[in-house]
Amino acid sequence: MSGNIQLLTDVFAQAKAESRAVLIAYLPVGFPTVDTAIEAIITVLDAGADIVEVGLPHRTPGALGLGCTSGVLFLTRGLICLILAT
Repeated sequence: MSGNIQLLTDVFAQAKAESRAVLIAYLPVGFPTVDTAIEAIITVLDAGADIVEVGLPHRTPGALGLGCTSGVLFLTRGLICLILAT
């Protein structure tokens, strides 16, 4: 299993062991500014989120449908990994 998938698997396993749901927050990358977005990511993690999904903007957001196909950046407790959809 790749390191990225292992990080996510570990987060879900820990939550399951603690009989709780995984809290996944979503924030748009660089909105409203890059500095503010970074502060928001840190704040969300400090507030208890297990994972932060940072959405990559798309010229036509509706084109992505229900699943993001361009890529997702996950930050989990300070560890950064990029997962690209195939």
